[in-house]
Amino acid sequence: MLQLINISQARAKLSDVIARIQQTGEPTVIIQDSKPVVVIYPYEEEMRRQQKETQDWQDEYKKALEDSKKSFQKWLAKKGIDVQDIDEDQAYELIKQA
Repeated sequence: MLQLINISQARAKLSDVIARIQQTGEPTVIIQDSKPVVVIYPYEEEMRRQQKETQDWQDEYKKALEDSKKSFQKWLAKKGIDVQDIDEDQAYELIKQA
């Protein structure tokens, strides 16, 4: 469950706040002037978030690359060019000319 604490309490009891976050694994929202301003959460959660973000980016990149390859192969087919008949340099030259 999300914990809320005002900034004065957080300042006075930072060690306790951190200990509770480590123990429960639940984030804590720091409130300043009646507005939420920051969230403190376990380091492991940040590492998981970054790993997921990296994996999501890699998955999107792989999909974009595969989609590009398919589109290029379709374009070559429309031009009557067999993908097996060209090397990488020829492919780049065709792309430049397109």
